[in-house]
Amino acid sequence: MRCAFVLICMFMFGLSSVSPASERAPSVGAQVLAVDGTPVGHVSGILRDVNGHIYRISITTSAPLGFGARMITVRDDVFLPQGNAVWLRLTVPEVNVLPTIMSEPFDGR
Repeated sequence: MRCAFVLICMFMFGLSSVSPASERAPSVGAQVLAVDGTPVGHVSGILRDVNGHIYRISITTSAPLGFGARMITVRDDVFLPQGNAVWLRLTVPEVNVLPTIMSEPFDGR
C-alpha cells in the first residue's frame, strides 16, 4: 500500500524519472516549422533549467533577405515538438522580426 502511495505522489508532483515531456523533447538539428507549416530553420540548441525542463530553444534561420544565417531563441510556450520537427506558434513574419542573438555574415561565395 505504501508503494502505491509513493507512486501516486511521484506522478502527481512530477517526480517520475520518465515524463511525457522528456519523450517529446526536441533534438538538435530538428526542422522548425512556422504555424502554417513553412520551414523556418533548425534547432541549434536546447536550454534546460536545473530540473531538466526545457525553457528555451535556439533556432538557426536565414537572415533577412537571405544573406547568411542568424540564431534566434524562443520560449517554451512558443514551440511544440512533434515527431521529428518542432512547430512554432508564430507566423513567418513573426519569426523574421525576432531579435538576432548571433549571426553569420554573408561572405559572397
